[in-house]
Amino acid sequence: MTKVWAADRLAGGLDPLLSSARSNFALGDYETACFAALKAVEVEVRRVAGLPNELIGVNLIRKAFNTKDGVLTDSSAEGGEREATANLFAGAIGAYKNPASHRTVQFDTSWKPPK
Repeated sequence: MTKVWAADRLAGGLDPLLSSARSNFALGDYETACFAALKAVEVEVRRVAGLPNELIGVNLIRKAFNTKDGVLTDSSAEGGEREATANLFAGAIGAYKNPASHRTVQFDTSWKPPK
């Protein structure tokens, strides 16, 4: 049921930058779909923040969302919220994009939280 719900959500109006993620997800290739989606995020963060190609991964995200002077940080948000946003993006890149960049990763769709 989860796969049906996710596929239905992905059939909607996603940004064209995510077309690779959508097609790989539809094929059941979740590792490649996740990598493609987060690569698109990384590329777009770099573009919008105007940061160099040499800055990659978590370091790129930390620079763009730096809580004090990051180009993409929301200066109107509270400090903890700015930090949480930076952690959210850095965590997604670090936990889901980076591993797929360096080794084969199997995303288990049958995982359930412990009781």
